[in-house]
Amino acid sequence: MKKYISIFIVFFLSLLPMIAKEDGWTVREHLDKAGDNLAKDPAKAIYHAGQALTEATSAKEPALIAEAQYLIANAYINMGDYVTSYEYLLEAERNCPPQDRSLKADIYLSISYSYQKIKDFDHAFRYLEMAQSIYEQMKDTASIARCNNNKGLIYIAIPDNNMAGKFFNESLRLNRAIGNKTGIAQNLNNMSFIDADPATTIEQLKEAVAINESLGRTWVLGENYNNLGYQYRRFGDYSSALEALSKAKVYADMTNALELTMDNLRYRSEVYAAMGDYSRAYSDLKSLLDQIESQNMTGGLKNIEVNLMEKNIKTIRKEKEQSEREFHLRRKIAVAIIAILAAICIVVAVSYRVFRKANHRQKELMQKELDLNRKELENFAIFVRSRNEILSGIQGKIKEAYGMESDQATRHLKKLNSSISQFNRTNDEANKMIDDINSGFISKLASIYPDLSNSEKRLASLLRIGMSSKEISLMMSMEPKSVDMARYRLRKKLNLQASDNLSEFLGKI
Repeated sequence: MKKYISIFIVFFLSLLPMIAKEDGWTVREHLDKAGDNLAKDPAKAIYHAGQALTEATSAKEPALIAEAQYLIANAYINMGDYVTSYEYLLEAERNCPPQDRSLKADIYLSISYSYQKIKDFDHAFRYLEMAQSIYEQMKDTASIARCNNNKGLIYIAIPDNNMAGKFFNESLRLNRAIGNKTGIAQNLNNMSFIDADPATTIEQLKEAVAINESLGRTWVLGENYNNLGYQYRRFGDYSSALEALSKAKVYADMTNALELTMDNLRYRSEVYAAMGDYSRAYSDLKSLLDQIESQNMTGGLKNIEVNLMEKNIKTIRKEKEQSEREFHLRRKIAVAIIAILAAICIVVAVSYRVFRKANHRQKELMQKELDLNRKELENFAIFVRSRNEILSGIQGKIKEAYGMESDQATRHLKKLNSSISQFNRTNDEANKMIDDINSGFISKLASIYPDLSNSEKRLASLLRIGMSSKEISLMMSMEPKSVDMARYRLRKKLNLQASDNLSEFLGKI
């Protein structure tokens, strides 16, 4: 395709003198027409810039010659031919008069972009700084914004997304401040390269599309829709991705833009691969490789992209073959599974009846055990109440000693000490009784939660049979508020949620 385009351009260049005289257009009119078509129809831009170049060369006008060469170079950039573009830019730099500073800066900026595309970042930065220095001296805000935008593109290629985002946002700020719609749309489009949040990026690209549609910028719309397709693929909306990429292909074909076509094939391949359609993914990736191999690129970029594409093709081919193998294997497995499931259903039906009977019997036994434990604990509660009465009696006797003589108080306290010793023995017996009644449960609970204290295990055993905080306070000689706090700590150690019922949970252990 590139060969035919070159033949077509050479043919028209040979006719330029005759056509220029017949159409009556001035050099300036051809240059303006070329500038208008850069983002709409790069081939038409080359035609008009070529007309202007022929006339300017005949008239020996260096400034016009340089401007025509600059426009031809940028048209070739949009068509993806960076080598031809670079050749025209070098000629434009040589012919540009020193006093035409704005054009000189524009040429530097385009040279920087060409170096960025072939990944020569040192030269890309050097020419960009030269361009920005001139724009800053001229206080040209729109062009300074272009420089920031191009810096962002260089950092995308490096890659350094943080720095890229910084320069894209600065460029967008400047363009919005001066109402530069073309620059705003370009910034919004380029922000999609940062791989930020897909939903946000999609909205930015939609704004860029609306601006470029109002301006009739056909080539740029192809790039917008390509990037939309890529973002929809990241978002997981594959149907919208393919729809956007179909629109991008129409614009790429209209403008004969090789770079747009290549991006379109790459993104479509990624969408099909994500959908599991490896046949179409392989086909598009193979077409992309053919396009790359047909290019005349320098700086090692061709070899890098060819190697990358070949590697991706091998990966997708393997995935395609693996997918086919998996399909046949899944079909065989499905047949085997159906047969196994049929046999399992028969076994399960029989086993369920047996299990149901056994489970019913087991539940009956467990319920009997719980009822027995509860009765024993209720009896024990009576014991605890009597123990508490003893404690109250001891407190009363202590108060009686307050008004006694020394000898009498001594004898009184000795009797009281004997009562306290008896009380301590009953306290030990109480704890032992709780542990004995629930020994099996406590043993299993400790194996699952080894960090529980003895008092927490006893609390768990009482909660397991549904005892209230008030009942537990009698059993464990604690204030009801202390029991509630102990329940809270126990829930935390058992890793329970607020919605979980503690007693039910313990009853299942």
